[in-house]
Amino acid sequence: MQMIQKYLYILVILTTGFCSLGYQVVWQKYLSVLLGSEARSATIIIAVFLLGLSIGYYAFGILCNKIRDRHRLLKMYGFVELLTGAYVILFPMYFGSIFNSSISATNNIFLHIFLASILLLLPTFLMGATIPVMTSVLPNSDSDVNNFHAKIYGFNTLGAFLGVLASGFYLVPRFGYELSLTILGGLNVLASLVYIGNKLEGQTDKKEAEGHIENPFNEKVLYSFAFYVGAMSICLEVFWIRLVALTIGSGYIVFPVVLSIFIFAIGVGSLTIKDTSVESFKKSLLLTVLLSTFSYLSAPYLPLIVSNFRVMLIEHTATFYLFYIVFYFFLALILAPGVFYLGRMLPFVYSMIQKNQENYGFKCGVLYFLNTIGTFFGATLFGYILLYVFDIPGIYLLFLVGLSAFSIYFFSREGDKRVPAIVSLFTLVALSLPFPRVFHAKGLFRYRTYNEFHFKNIFTQSNRPLKDGTIEDGPNTTVSTQIGKVKDGGSAILVNGKSDSSTVGDFGTISLLGILPYAVHTGQELKSAIIGIGTGVT
Repeated sequence: MQMIQKYLYILVILTTGFCSLGYQVVWQKYLSVLLGSEARSATIIIAVFLLGLSIGYYAFGILCNKIRDRHRLLKMYGFVELLTGAYVILFPMYFGSIFNSSISATNNIFLHIFLASILLLLPTFLMGATIPVMTSVLPNSDSDVNNFHAKIYGFNTLGAFLGVLASGFYLVPRFGYELSLTILGGLNVLASLVYIGNKLEGQTDKKEAEGHIENPFNEKVLYSFAFYVGAMSICLEVFWIRLVALTIGSGYIVFPVVLSIFIFAIGVGSLTIKDTSVESFKKSLLLTVLLSTFSYLSAPYLPLIVSNFRVMLIEHTATFYLFYIVFYFFLALILAPGVFYLGRMLPFVYSMIQKNQENYGFKCGVLYFLNTIGTFFGATLFGYILLYVFDIPGIYLLFLVGLSAFSIYFFSREGDKRVPAIVSLFTLVALSLPFPRVFHAKGLFRYRTYNEFHFKNIFTQSNRPLKDGTIEDGPNTTVSTQIGKVKDGGSAILVNGKSDSSTVGDFGTISLLGILPYAVHTGQELKSAIIGIGTGVT
């Protein structure tokens, strides 16, 4: 009977995961209004969300060492979930007071992080209780620890995947921000009652002495790898949000699409682990390197492939849904395999870290603290600040090189010399291959009809150089320029693939704007100049 109860609690974990990432999607919409930038709001909410989780993982990991009674620990967790749901229901009122205050009138990145922190740190800190508490409460013996941990992590992540889809594609469009939070918060409150009224008995101490897999790896390196995996996964998530926006255009659909694919692949990757041996870990790591590199190399060709499919469709309501369904599964085909194996890394690391019958909940908290602090640095430093210096492909390659370096270490420690050589060669090939961006600079999502580059060899078309133009990635936008004659489309400046001003398409608008001062100040001698973001005419 107690085992049935435990699996009931695991299913409820799916519900709390559903709520947690549902909150994140809605909060990102709130913050985009507050911060005034879709890219900045996505980066900051991911960073602050994960910072709160990391602190929660660590704090509740310590608490798990102090409270040994299963019933008390799970009941305490139930009240934590109750408080989370209540906070979310009241969030719109709290947000309104911040939004209407003078402090919100700023464009400073650090003040934006501060505003996001005072809004989100408390609930995300509380959400950090789930994995360390449930990993402490549910297993009966050390042989159950790694198995239950993978299930808890996997079901919580799958719930998060469903929450992203439900919030992004149904709740927000159907009910709006405020009512969506009320629905999700109410669901969280109902889930908390299951834990508050739990009937578990006994202590969290285990009979056996240890619950880890013997391995030759330095424990500090394992912790460092957990940190790195967090930084890489979230940084890639932020980058793919940017790349997808250049492929289908910026919009509310981009954030939940990318987020849901990442979360689903991570959850399934964790749940499908059957063998937590060192050999299984190394195979998964090697596939992470290879498949993540494949995702990187496919990014330049995605816009043209998607555009080819778009221009095949007739303008009709039904084809709108067909296009996004096909695009979603095609993007998942590119991203999910690498993220699937990346999602296995944390459960593998947890199974290899030395732990005993008293500290396995604490070790879980420490591991997830480091992993999630890694995601915070990945989102803020690599996903935002360093974009003042490097472009998206450059930082993407830095992460692939780091992942390759870790894989070489783990294989070398096992005495395998062939795989490190293969990984090194593969990484060098990836570094040397071009990363053409002609269709990142030119937004193909604006083309609704057949053009001269459609339905031809995608590699030759996508590898065309930018004609007298440049493309630069910044923290908020990707800006490109085009300098040419009228017959070639003229000169233009494009922000996230969309022309904001040009000497051809916008020429009429620019010219007519010059007349307006004369219409207002009649009879006066005036001189007018329209700047047009560098493409204006005097």
